[in-house]
Amino acid sequence: MWEIYAYQNADSLFGIFNAAATIHGSGDYMAAVAAVAFCGFIAALVAYAFAPEKLQGWKWLATVLLVFSVLIVPRVTVGVVDKTGGSAVKVVANVPFGVAFLGSVTSTVGHTLTGLFETAFQVIPGVGALPSELSYEKNGLMFGNRLIRETGGVAFQDPNFRTDLVNFIHNCTMYDLIDGTVDPGTFSSSDDVWALMASPNPARFTTLTSAGGSITVDTCPNAYTNLNGRIPAQLTRIQGKLAFQLNPTLPAAAANAAIAGQIQQAYLKNSIATAAATAADLIRQNAVLNAINDTSNIIGQKVNDPAAMVLAVGRAQSVAQQNAAWLNAGKVAEQALPVFRNVIEAITYALFPLLVLLMLLTSGRETMLAFKGYAAVLIWIQLWPPLYAVLNYMASIYAAYDLAAAADLGSGAKALSLQTASTIYSRAISGEAVVGYLAISIPFIAWAALNRTKRARARGAANMAYFRPNWSAGARAPRPHWPIRKTLAPARRPPGPTRSASASSNANCSARRRRWPRPLRFWSSQKKSRRSSTRERTNDRPRRSPGADPRHPRRACRRCAPEARLRNRRHRPAHAAALAGRWRPRQRRWAAAGRASAPRACALRSRAAAGAGGGQRAALCRRTAGAHRADAGR
Repeated sequence: MWEIYAYQNADSLFGIFNAAATIHGSGDYMAAVAAVAFCGFIAALVAYAFAPEKLQGWKWLATVLLVFSVLIVPRVTVGVVDKTGGSAVKVVANVPFGVAFLGSVTSTVGHTLTGLFETAFQVIPGVGALPSELSYEKNGLMFGNRLIRETGGVAFQDPNFRTDLVNFIHNCTMYDLIDGTVDPGTFSSSDDVWALMASPNPARFTTLTSAGGSITVDTCPNAYTNLNGRIPAQLTRIQGKLAFQLNPTLPAAAANAAIAGQIQQAYLKNSIATAAATAADLIRQNAVLNAINDTSNIIGQKVNDPAAMVLAVGRAQSVAQQNAAWLNAGKVAEQALPVFRNVIEAITYALFPLLVLLMLLTSGRETMLAFKGYAAVLIWIQLWPPLYAVLNYMASIYAAYDLAAAADLGSGAKALSLQTASTIYSRAISGEAVVGYLAISIPFIAWAALNRTKRARARGAANMAYFRPNWSAGARAPRPHWPIRKTLAPARRPPGPTRSASASSNANCSARRRRWPRPLRFWSSQKKSRRSSTRERTNDRPRRSPGADPRHPRRACRRCAPEARLRNRRHRPAHAAALAGRWRPRQRRWAAAGRASAPRACALRSRAAAGAGGGQRAALCRRTAGAHRADAGR
């Protein structure tokens, strides 16, 4: 069974593979395959008829055989493994081997890399360790911040209980703060305000709502006792709601069992609470703090104070506007994996039947490029989870310091209190917003890494070919991808007629009129690119040696009369024999030979009367000698 790992999209992948198996097994799809194969056969036949040496028909036939025998005909079983939901493996039978193989290999590699990163992050000693409850592979990006944000906005769900609590705070607790029964400083910095509200003034009264909806009046101590007995059921209800919100893919029992440890680890990692605080204590503290804020907002309405109402509305609007942009960006980080990545992955798997049809119209290299492009998309998608795991770890470590600073009471102690609750909530959503912007860059980073890897591999192969030592004697190594400035010393001028007797010059006279050999094909194609500047030495060969033509007297003999056009040209050391002068290293050019030297005796002069055309040759040499003397006179 070929396993494909899913991140919050096990159900969608299960449906996609079921659809792929159904499509490939239907008669309509096979009819479409036959029609496309017939069109490809006609095109290959026509191409082979016009150019049989290119073997287009045989290439197409081999491609069709490979596509059918490897990608379509073999059928395997695929198992979709849910890494976040914890559900059982979903098995799909009769899936084509091609899509199953590519999906399983790329998914396994991505899952393995992600698991290795997550395991390494959990065993780091000190504050750098990341709890498993906050790992990316289980719960996505910035799960700790999402827990703090969601628990920071909880409220009691029962309207009667919430009304009784708001009345108790207004009628009992606020007057206790005014007359000093409860110390305001201690109350604002306490991490358990509900315990401080346990001893109100018995001379004060508040209203209570019974189960049948009737309203009674009782003393504040009795009202606190009544509320304290009803609050555990409210906390259980809130905790169950958080479990479904934060773990949507888990079953109900598993979500309720996991939420308690997740909330505790989130507050403990960010130094907002101590290890002694349970999930119920943290939920109760957040709910009571929100009830206190609600009481201060609606008190103006109860006492008919317009100024207090305007102040409360303005403060609520400013907080909402400030958090709106952060919440929108935080949703990008929250839904980057389950929406964007999973949709692209599902579309890629769904395109496999269409890919098979397109591959039947290609052959040879084009087929391999199409298959390579499809595989590259799957590899690109599977690069996201490892990169997201690294981003989640770095962002969680940064958020831990940021939220710990927000929970500081000023004395070094850190707690979730009335003073710090608003700051902690704002820092949590702002951290999610920053990570949301960074999460957008992960697909581009993965694509750039994939493309750079392919380019580096191709460039490395070309460079290794350039440095290969076993080149033949007459061939040149291919030009590398980077510019190389050759600074080798020029070769010494080979011995020629100027250093030998006239007899050797006479013996080589026929070779002087020999033309240069035809340049290599790849060398001639690079000729324009190598001649980039007239001030730099080029790597091209000089023009062919002129023949002994009477109409061009100055081109009669290369060794007797250097060509005027080649005097100031600069060439590579490999072509030093083309010039008669010596290399001047300071001026970085070849000196023109015969400029200040006396004319040399031409061997042809002694053979003026020998053979047909000897007089013309003698006259040609006399004119050449005169050119030498004219150059020397200048």
